[in-house]
Amino acid sequence: MSSAVLRYPSLRAGVSGARRSVTTKRIPRRRRRDYEFEIQLDVRDSECDLQGVVNNAVYQTYFEHARHRYLIAKGVDFVCVHKEGCDLVVTRAEIDYLGSLRPGDRFVVCSTAGRHSSRHFVFEQEIFRLPDDERVTRARFVGTGIIDGEPGLPEQLLALFGEVPAAAEKSFS
Repeated sequence: MSSAVLRYPSLRAGVSGARRSVTTKRIPRRRRRDYEFEIQLDVRDSECDLQGVVNNAVYQTYFEHARHRYLIAKGVDFVCVHKEGCDLVVTRAEIDYLGSLRPGDRFVVCSTAGRHSSRHFVFEQEIFRLPDDERVTRARFVGTGIIDGEPGLPEQLLALFGEVPAAAEKSFS
C-alpha cells in the first residue's frame, strides 16, 4: 500500500527549516477481536455538547485513558515511568470520526501498540458502540518519551513495543 504526501508551503512560512506534511495513508480498519486490549466505558452526560453527542475532543480523553490502561495491563506504570525520568508524549494524532456516541451509550476502546521508529511508538485504536459493535471512531497516535530533554524510549517500553518495522523507520519524518 502506497502513501502520498501533500506538502503545504504556507505551513512552513516563518518557520526556519520546518518540514510539515500530511499523509493520505488511511488508518487501518480492524476487527474488534484483532486488538490486543480493550476497555469498556460509558458516556457521561457532561461529555456531550449541545447537539446531544460526545464532543470531538472527548474522544481523545477516551483514547488516552485506554492507552494508560493498556500500559498498566502490560506491566508499565505511566506514573513510575515519569518518576524514573521519562515523560511520554503524543507527537501526532489522527482521528477519523465515523459516527457519534450519545449520553448513556456503552462502548469499548480497543488498542494495539508497537514501534513506529527507533524513538517512537504507535497506538492504533478504535471505539465500538455496544452492544451492536458499530465502529464510531478510529485513530492512530504516535508518541515518544522525553529523557533528559531528548526523544527516546526507556528499556521497558523498547521491550514492550518490539522491533522497529523496516518500512516504518524509512517513512517516518
